[in-house]
Amino acid sequence: MPVISCEKVSTRVAGEAGGHRTYTSIWQVITDDVNDGASTARMAEALPNYGDTYAWGNSYDTGAWVQAAHSATLKNEQANRKVWNVTVVHSSRGRSSESESSSDDPLDAPWEVTGDGDEWVEEAQNDINGKAITNSAKRPITGKAVERIRTRRKFTLTKNFEKISPGIEYLESSINSSTVRLCGGTYAPYTLKMRRIGFQRLWVGNSQRYYRVTFYVDVNPDTHFLKIVDTGRHEYKAGDRSDPKSYVEITDSDTRNPQPDGSYYLDGNGGVLNLLNGEPVILNGPNGFQVDYAREWNIVDWPRD
Repeated sequence: MPVISCEKVSTRVAGEAGGHRTYTSIWQVITDDVNDGASTARMAEALPNYGDTYAWGNSYDTGAWVQAAHSATLKNEQANRKVWNVTVVHSSRGRSSESESSSDDPLDAPWEVTGDGDEWVEEAQNDINGKAITNSAKRPITGKAVERIRTRRKFTLTKNFEKISPGIEYLESSINSSTVRLCGGTYAPYTLKMRRIGFQRLWVGNSQRYYRVTFYVDVNPDTHFLKIVDTGRHEYKAGDRSDPKSYVEITDSDTRNPQPDGSYYLDGNGGVLNLLNGEPVILNGPNGFQVDYAREWNIVDWPRD
């Protein structure tokens, strides 16, 4: 259903109080399918876009610009084409700074951005100086006395789209594979997770359909890899390290590296880790386990500032 012709027909100017000007121009647009609707005509590529200043032949007015969506009226319908009159209005009457970025076309509406945070409670093991929180017997203090509320930022980003592309669906339940610029911040790979994507199909009048898509993004400034400390109750003794029979149970009465829950830090190879010479091992390297697919998020034009 392409546009096969788009030509200027006429233009006129009207003065308003305060010195403002309004230019009303008629364009003739021809489409090649009788099933074409008004939205096809008014979105013809040759027509002025939202924000374009007035220009007609050798006449210009840089103080007047398109501030609303065009209107289209069917003038002639034939077997293999439709002829439309599209009205384009340029006006010098400015808008407030907030409304200048909007138009009557929902696809021109800017991103809507809100923020919140997930909350959870955990027991603090160390204070802000890294000192272990223990009682006079050097045992860790647990329970409500050392509970703290932790938070993690999340974004809710909403934008109108002409359609829900497969690329957008591809992002659901994924983490970012490359650096993403979002709302004034720069986020390294694997620090953003697309929790889910919601959408609603809407209409402008009876002709233009669009989708209001909402992205729910979770931020982890460290990484969305799962960092799991290597702990356990078995110690390697002898034999094949891949054979569970080569490991023996360590009892709670064993005084080597015991933990409050009776478990022991292991060195990644099944041996008990000497905490005097090292720290607990993070499984699967420095990043941890990856359980979500990493996708290229920059297929979407995110709000950068």
